[in-house]
Amino acid sequence: MPTAVPAREEPQAPDRERLKNKESPGLNGRGSRPRGYVCSRHWHVYSQKPAKVSQAAWEKLSPHTRKQHRLAIEDLVNTPHDLLALDLAAAATRLIHRAAKMRKWKASTIVSKFATTHGALMHPPLYTDQPHPISLKESPEWTSAYGRWHQIISSEVPNPPPHVVKTQIDDAARHLQDDPEARLFLQMMWSFAARPGVIGGLRPTDVTLQTPTAVSYPVGLTHRRGKATHFRGPYPVASHLSRQDGSCVAHQMAQRTSEQSLFRPPAAAKKKARAALKRVNPALELASIRKGAVHHLARAGAPEAEIMRLTGHTSLTTLRRYLNYSQQPTREAIPAQDSASTLLHDPTPLATNDQCGTR
Repeated sequence: MPTAVPAREEPQAPDRERLKNKESPGLNGRGSRPRGYVCSRHWHVYSQKPAKVSQAAWEKLSPHTRKQHRLAIEDLVNTPHDLLALDLAAAATRLIHRAAKMRKWKASTIVSKFATTHGALMHPPLYTDQPHPISLKESPEWTSAYGRWHQIISSEVPNPPPHVVKTQIDDAARHLQDDPEARLFLQMMWSFAARPGVIGGLRPTDVTLQTPTAVSYPVGLTHRRGKATHFRGPYPVASHLSRQDGSCVAHQMAQRTSEQSLFRPPAAAKKKARAALKRVNPALELASIRKGAVHHLARAGAPEAEIMRLTGHTSLTTLRRYLNYSQQPTREAIPAQDSASTLLHDPTPLATNDQCGTR
């Protein structure tokens, strides 16, 4: 009776042999945990969506996020030899610090890289043959380093692009007079204090046109796509457009199906709006529009709650950062400042004790 010929074992790479050596424990103590083998040097990274992952789970993350996650995992897979004796979280921390030093990253970029690496290791089945999530927050070194960089960001003086003023928006709109769609994109960013990705993601079903007044067009939007919707879900905002821009919105809605973008393609309208801003002031960016709208509302005395309702902010700290903290006080901050002026004098002199020193 014939006997089965044992399969020939493929030679292993030197690094793999080195990791199995007791003298070189490798990442995370020879790469073992109660729930499985997690040494990143042994992972297989998929070049595209693996068959084991559902389409819904794959599409939950944007293509940009998936790309950044894969890059972070590839960095861990290629961990250099001098970090193999560390656990996975410590090695990931040092990899980020090395890249930051070499590429001269700012603190905000380092924090972003920490968040990306943590997110990648919470979704390893999307990119690798590792079946379980790995929480780097279990590591004191990781959480301490991450928290320290957050502290540095909080203490830094921000240096964002300058915010726009209304006259600059009007000048940019005049440059786009021959391109109604790009002009509408610009004006909607200003009127709704919105990010470009939010306006670019609008569909006709997200827009509600109300009865126009003599000078303006009340418009309601439902933000279903964009940065804020990832963690808070869809939310409504309301503002006014000019009669001209409101009519342009109505025309755009009539030309699109319910599944099409209101701006087609959004990237082209975004590019043209940015170019118009640059013609007014080369230092301006699309981000300048949202910040400028927030400053404009604060100067006009709009309450903080109403500004946050329009911007979608859920934290007053974020709103204050948009206003450069004390540089642009809000309606609520002005009376608080006036009340603080009482510290310059004594409104109620201390009562004298006539019995002091007497019996």
